[in-house]
Amino acid sequence: MKKFFFALFLPISFCLNLVWVQAKDLIPGGEAIGVVLHYDGILVTGTYTFESAEKTIDPLVQDIQPGDLIVKCENESVTSNEALVALLADHIPASNTLNLTLIRDGTELERQLQVAYDASSQSFKTGLYIQDNLSGIGTITYYDPENKTYGALGHQMIDEQSGQTMSPESGTAFEAYIVNVEPSRDGNPGKKIGRIEKTAHLGDVALNNQFGIYGHYTSLIKQDATTLPTASRDEIHLGTAEIWTVLDGKKVEAFQIELTELKKQDEQEVKSLTFKVTDERLLEATNGIIQGMSGSPIIQDGKIVGAVTHVSTNHVDMGYGLYIDWMLEESGQMIE
Repeated sequence: MKKFFFALFLPISFCLNLVWVQAKDLIPGGEAIGVVLHYDGILVTGTYTFESAEKTIDPLVQDIQPGDLIVKCENESVTSNEALVALLADHIPASNTLNLTLIRDGTELERQLQVAYDASSQSFKTGLYIQDNLSGIGTITYYDPENKTYGALGHQMIDEQSGQTMSPESGTAFEAYIVNVEPSRDGNPGKKIGRIEKTAHLGDVALNNQFGIYGHYTSLIKQDATTLPTASRDEIHLGTAEIWTVLDGKKVEAFQIELTELKKQDEQEVKSLTFKVTDERLLEATNGIIQGMSGSPIIQDGKIVGAVTHVSTNHVDMGYGLYIDWMLEESGQMIE
């Protein structure tokens, strides 16, 4: 779902927990958003073996691994699956081996890929599962009207197949529509099922890290642009709060929760607080927290205090959240 500090004074001084993030007036979110991240190349998400000329071909033998980013094929840049297929079509008649340039852990590598054409399916066999973008649905936490930035998700977007957490070369945020929800079960979190509306552009994606998705918005999803103040982590208290999220269509609803644990943090950490869902409507619909709720703003005493980040897998009526202080610190990187 990529600091700040605790001041420890000498014994003769007072020990103070310093809070450096200034309170802001933000437009609370709760809307579903679709995020599409584009890689500066093609990501290898997995491999498979195949038979060619009575031999078993395995890309792992050529040291091509899940998580590698293909940036060139036969010394030509590739940024889409279609571009790679076009190069395959051009070169395979002359050779069944292609030269690839890969990026792995920041290091550029040269590797050879064996390819075969399957006449029966009229397709190329490469032994690679690839993708040129990563997409998903989450929830927007806030819009900052002062500098037209937004924060969402509360954690990093990763590729589920490869487990890679690569930063995108570019990305776009869109409106999304929730079609249905799959309830959670202890040990098996549920999820929102929705579709990304790629004709309804929200803005760009500038950051994708462990504290969420951040970018600049060009249009607001919501009609009501009323702001709420943020609460410093020192203002937040145990007890009643609510989360704002969408379960059906684009309707943002407030659901009651109880904050059960607040961590004393003086630098950014992913899990700042723990809460329990107490709203009967939400429990009836989802049994608790489901995937896609990440980023749902947490509101207490009329202030934005944080965002939902994770579900407790073994107790799905419980979840974790991130202090709004840490999200604002991240978004501040875009305007410095």
